[in-house]
Amino acid sequence: MKSGMLKKSAGGLMLALLLTGSAPAQNQERERERERERAKTPQQQKNQPPRELPSYISAQHRDVLQRWLKQEPNLRVATDKDCGQCESDLESQRRASGPDFHPYYAVGDFNGDGKKDFAVALIELESDAEGRLEQKFVVAVFNAPFARRKVEPAFEKDALNLRDGGLFYGPPKTRANRLFIGLFSNDSGLTLIPRGRKYVAQ
Repeated sequence: MKSGMLKKSAGGLMLALLLTGSAPAQNQERERERERERAKTPQQQKNQPPRELPSYISAQHRDVLQRWLKQEPNLRVATDKDCGQCESDLESQRRASGPDFHPYYAVGDFNGDGKKDFAVALIELESDAEGRLEQKFVVAVFNAPFARRKVEPAFEKDALNLRDGGLFYGPPKTRANRLFIGLFSNDSGLTLIPRGRKYVAQ
């Protein structure tokens, strides 16, 4: 009995290591970057060149992302090319979900209010202890209706490893009207449960 409990604990630890990193230090660095960005004048922010977004993201969602990314200079939207060796997984998922499936962009009524929300995975470049650049994934969820002024995600999670995974809405990864963050190879990951206008990851 004790051996079984140890195995279960070890499995939970492995999943935690897969999906999270050294969050406190990373959050502090991101907050410092945000403060530097907020210190810029409105004209400096306006003059920043817009970051290119994938063409499959809808025009309305591109507008939301462009406004939010002005506050997040270290982030860029992940594309299919960031998925590593995912060709066969993408083919299988598109047969199940439809040809418009993209691993780092999901649209659906995530919180059950009858409006279409959307989620994206983004890439954040960070330096490790030896100064080498590392790619970490960040997931952000935006609830409809979208604010015209201040843009703020309803859910944000950083330090994720989604190199061979992505965002999945509904079956077969999870039940209907739920957003799942995880890998193609198994069902281990995070399911977002709505709590008012926010989400809890389980």
